[in-house]
Amino acid sequence: MIDKIKEHYESRELYGYIIEKLKNKGVDLHNVRTEDLKGIDEFHICGSSISHKMTDLIDFLGLRILDLGCGLGGASRLLYSKFECEVVGVDLSSEYIRTAQKLNSLLGIKNGISFVEADVMDLDFADSSFDIVWTQHLQMNIKDKENLFRNIKRILKPNSRLLYFDVFQREDSVLNYPLPWASSSDHSFMISPCGLHEILSNIGFRSIYKSDESQNAIKAIGSVLKYYENNTPDLGQHILMGDNFKSKLKNLLLHLVNADLLVEAAVYEL
Repeated sequence: MIDKIKEHYESRELYGYIIEKLKNKGVDLHNVRTEDLKGIDEFHICGSSISHKMTDLIDFLGLRILDLGCGLGGASRLLYSKFECEVVGVDLSSEYIRTAQKLNSLLGIKNGISFVEADVMDLDFADSSFDIVWTQHLQMNIKDKENLFRNIKRILKPNSRLLYFDVFQREDSVLNYPLPWASSSDHSFMISPCGLHEILSNIGFRSIYKSDESQNAIKAIGSVLKYYENNTPDLGQHILMGDNFKSKLKNLLLHLVNADLLVEAAVYEL
């Protein structure tokens, strides 16, 4: 199963491609800004806008944060730059981790963020070692969600918090693939919000904030698809999703409009 997930997220040599596109745009490689990477460094619905919204939910100042499923590290860099906190980003994709590390160097970030290639089901961190676990579009590829969140609880300190931004499935719905997180149903393990809430509650997490972001997701995906009708940006998520990215986004949009899927942001505490 791990191999299928890795294959789904496998990408070209990303960093060299990004550098080439930045040069083509006339960006000074000695003065690259986060804004120059917009469109590719946050690989999730709503991009950086939802990350900024999530950073307003609690005070992250000075905390140690674990970004699970960090991708190319965009959210990790946002958290570090905004709060001067220590961030550890974890992803299954070796290419994502390698690119995240090189992008940090390109942006002049030398301290405060580290990236680790690892399976989120086998995290090699000490007990009670993080103040916050942050995830965006993580659990859809994880079958054993109870063990996932038990391990997250293990590495969180007492009175700490879990934040997620994720896609959920209505229990009686049937999905059409491909979707951004899975080419087929054999590596997609969807759950309803109520189902995940039950798992988290049984483990010992308490819900303190929830927001249905489905309408914002519909607007964001619709805008992306409309833009791609006549344009192909140098740096966009088509690079990460592959040649069938439009099919993935169209299926996702249809299921959101039909309420087969919904998108939720939430904060839980121990």
